[in-house]
Amino acid sequence: MAAGSPAYPSVSVIIPVYNDPRRLRLCLECLGAQTYPGDRFEVIVVDNASRESVAPIVSEFPFARSIEEPAPSVYTARNRGLKEARGEVIAFTDADCLPTPRWLERGVEATLKLEGCGIVAGAVDLFPRDSAKPTAVELYEMLYRPLGQPGLRDGSKVATANLFTLRRVVDDVGPFRDGLKTGGDFEWSQRVAARGYALAFCEEALVRHPARRTLREVCGRALRAAGGGHRQATDEGVRGLRLVRQLLGGILGPSDAARLRLLRRYEGVGLHTKLGVVAVALIVRAVILAERLRLLAGGEAHR
Repeated sequence: MAAGSPAYPSVSVIIPVYNDPRRLRLCLECLGAQTYPGDRFEVIVVDNASRESVAPIVSEFPFARSIEEPAPSVYTARNRGLKEARGEVIAFTDADCLPTPRWLERGVEATLKLEGCGIVAGAVDLFPRDSAKPTAVELYEMLYRPLGQPGLRDGSKVATANLFTLRRVVDDVGPFRDGLKTGGDFEWSQRVAARGYALAFCEEALVRHPARRTLREVCGRALRAAGGGHRQATDEGVRGLRLVRQLLGGILGPSDAARLRLLRRYEGVGLHTKLGVVAVALIVRAVILAERLRLLAGGEAHR
């Protein structure tokens, strides 16, 4: 696409943030280095009730503006951003993501080329702090959260950490479901697919994402995932033996074995660390199972 060409539609980048000012700044710095013309995109940062306002940070970047959404849900925050967005193309990423310089250019290009476009999912590269010595938790993240997969068909692998769509698709399908803690990207992408729109993967539209390093961080995400799974099961009327089977599915199965076999590619990682990955996987599944049971007993979902 040549500068000044009509091939450069206006773009709104929506970024929700919650108590993460340091990584938000890094994300905005990456967006400031985009090859896409600076006068053709805006960045809308939605502060989802952080303890400290991110407005002073956002004000340092002329292409960005901040708004607030007090309701505690990342999808409600994204919907707030959609209400403010002025672009023909809508791009989503997260405050802890690092968009590569050609992220917008490649993502918009793929969106325009896809006939009947509904969603273009970009790649998310998870990386450890020290590539020579990844921790067991980082390896778990890198094996279990391969976001933006090329096998995209029904929306099952869509993640709002890196997603492009069109304003007219949002207007037709509607926004994300308000109030969800997790899983809203999957639910929304299923609606997009059900309306007959095309879904595609673009490897060149890449964002990088640091892998979580602590068990506490991974288990925190597991708690949110359990809440999302419980909400979806409730909405779908899943109960009885079917629900029991779904809960017992938390035990390590064939898909886990396939993932763990990939540990062989990390030749410099010791056996102790690889066994640690198995332990992390078991702990995470136990956390999810316990949380689902707590929610069944009437507990409130974690943020």
